Amino acid sequence: MMTGLRIETERVLFPCVVAITGVGLVLQLLGLFLPYWYIIDLKTHYWAVGFFHSIHCKYGRCVNAWYGHRVETWLNGQLRFTAWIQTVAVIFGVLGFITSIIQMVNRRRGQMRKNLSHTAFFLFTLPAGFLALVGVIVYISEESPKTGGDNGWCYILSLLAGILLLLSALLSCVWCRDQGNDYDERLAARYLYTSTRF
Repeated sequence: MMTGLRIETERVLFPCVVAITGVGLVLQLLGLFLPYWYIIDLKTHYWAVGFFHSIHCKYGRCVNAWYGHRVETWLNGQLRFTAWIQTVAVIFGVLGFITSIIQMVNRRRGQMRKNLSHTAFFLFTLPAGFLALVGVIVYISEESPKTGGDNGWCYILSLLAGILLLLSALLSCVWCRDQGNDYDERLAARYLYTSTRF
């Protein structure tokens, strides 16, 4: 028998976890595909380089380049390992978001389904947040190229995404903690009263 507090916890917690995971995934996807990880701003040229997309402006004319063109030369050097970590984090984040929806749907369909979906959510979301943060740490610790450029601002999106994904994984632990043995609180109080009476 589910207690009222447990039902209220599930009613509030599951939509929050799905929303936080979704926002974290959107931030992670934006961080992965926007071209502002490294910026070179000269008087005549402007480069914004990302993992899969770059923008090159020369005398006011801008050209977009997708992976396989100029971005590939940058990935061979500066950003390749960070790009790999962030891509794996996005894959785990997508799987975590899908399992968060499955977890919300399965919350009333039996203990076994509920436990399996919660375990899958936790096993996907925790590495997604952790890898997003590790990718940001690796990016910040990399030495800047000697071309006169600066680090961009896209790493902030990945940093926020990692924090949100870790937060959603930890929030789901609130549900896990509240899943003790099913008992009726009134019967438990009566048992405690009768067993401790002298």
